[in-house]
Amino acid sequence: MKHLVTIFAALLCLACNNHEEQLPQTAAPDDSTPLFIEVTEITATSACVTITPKDSQLLYYFDTLRADYFKVYNEVYGFQCFIDGTLNTLMNTHSLSKEEILETFLFSGTTNRQFTTLTPQSDYYAIAMGIDPSGTITTTVIALPFSTTE
Repeated sequence: MKHLVTIFAALLCLACNNHEEQLPQTAAPDDSTPLFIEVTEITATSACVTITPKDSQLLYYFDTLRADYFKVYNEVYGFQCFIDGTLNTLMNTHSLSKEEILETFLFSGTTNRQFTTLTPQSDYYAIAMGIDPSGTITTTVIALPFSTTE
């Protein structure tokens, strides 16, 4: 299973070719971070994630990642690789341009989303990061661990 996670992450990162200019990967949400994450209403298969940015104009992306995927991106590939792979997947799935995807999947102001396809009794991270209109991460990646119930 561990190898499948690494292979999946590697496939998402095929387009990544610059691993040297990575921003810090994680930080605990506190008063010095640009985004605050809150995870509520956790069930066996869902959780509500709310993101509140310090600057209401900051563009950001947020998602949930299984803990094993989070570890691979955090320790091996970096989160810019995650963003690049996610953008490529969304462009191919929805037949939209990168600009159209970014317009749809970047947020500003306080936003919440109910994630409904989580696996019961599993460890996850809610992640959030500032991203500019070209798809480049502009802030520290904020991560908050949580676990789904039975």
